[in-house]
Amino acid sequence: MKLLLVEDNRQLADQLADALTDQNYVVDVARDGEEGWDLMTYGHYDLVMLDVTLPKMDGVSLCRKIRAKGYQTPVLMLTARSSSTDKVTGLDAGADDYLAKPVALNELNARLRALLRRNHKELTPVLEQGLLKLDPSSCQVTYDGKPVKLSPKEYLLLELFLRNGQRIYSRKAILDQLWGLDAELPGEDTVKAHIKGLRQRLRAVGVDNLIESVYGLGYRLNSEYVDANSAGPAGKVTDTPSLIIVTSEGTRAEKLQNAMHEWRSTPMGLIPAADLATHLHAIQPQLLLLDLTNDNESSLALCQTARQHKAWAWLPIIALVRRDDANIIRQAYEAGCDDVLEQPIPVGDLQSRVRNRLERVNTMRQCFTHKPVSAVT
Repeated sequence: MKLLLVEDNRQLADQLADALTDQNYVVDVARDGEEGWDLMTYGHYDLVMLDVTLPKMDGVSLCRKIRAKGYQTPVLMLTARSSSTDKVTGLDAGADDYLAKPVALNELNARLRALLRRNHKELTPVLEQGLLKLDPSSCQVTYDGKPVKLSPKEYLLLELFLRNGQRIYSRKAILDQLWGLDAELPGEDTVKAHIKGLRQRLRAVGVDNLIESVYGLGYRLNSEYVDANSAGPAGKVTDTPSLIIVTSEGTRAEKLQNAMHEWRSTPMGLIPAADLATHLHAIQPQLLLLDLTNDNESSLALCQTARQHKAWAWLPIIALVRRDDANIIRQAYEAGCDDVLEQPIPVGDLQSRVRNRLERVNTMRQCFTHKPVSAVT
């Protein structure tokens, strides 16, 4: 799990970061509110800890900005102030919990676990794959009830794969996830060595072929893994998310679909905005990818229609635009797009943006509606 700590007291920040690292968290530290916001927009975090009193932008203002921009990441406020008024101010700004200084590490760990569980409702507290179990609350891994000894990085690797089902992680993505920004990043061969070590330790206890290599892309959890020693089925692998690609060019649609090969993608030509809800209901996508490099007006109309439909207001929308077309970029955001990518864009960057949006989709849905989309007619 990756945390962002925004704290200007260097000594306290270092103490907290070291303590949390010992608990197998990856921690990035920002020294002021503006740096904290920059890191929020740069990386993906499972939780944010904010000091209230910060230089350049205070914690309450930063929390409001995080929520105003649509981030649903859990926020824990840290402050020396303990009055009820200060707590109400922080919670009204969008914080999920409030902890007064001085911070007791056992209480901090308990609150972090509670917030992380709340943000991952679809995940069981204990991650399982056949007889292999990983308990995040105790940082213990067992197989058939017996402990499995892993190094800290091997533990984080295993947790990363178990939590993210069929997501493919490149070596660079693993470096970003498992090493903090303040750390000196090793070479990609280090990731290869940790993967090899994890496989060997798992194989030693009877877990073989759990982590598979995807040629030219990276690593992921093996969806065909079967635990030979388990009487029941192996742990459930997350269903592959689906997305719709809307573009007016056939060759363009084929290229985008090839780029989105790790998801179930449905290419679709431009359609009347009135027909959009029917298609969304039939396909049940988790993301809409709009190509605005040609027929901008029709594509923007589809975006506006999705945003106005209460059953699909949660749907993440990414727009692809021609480079340096400032007018279309502005129109795309005004129409309700969550992200705008200028073309040409490297396939890896496009995939990364899509993954980040898909990871937040369940939380975003809960923000807009309490009903599953399939129940809305």
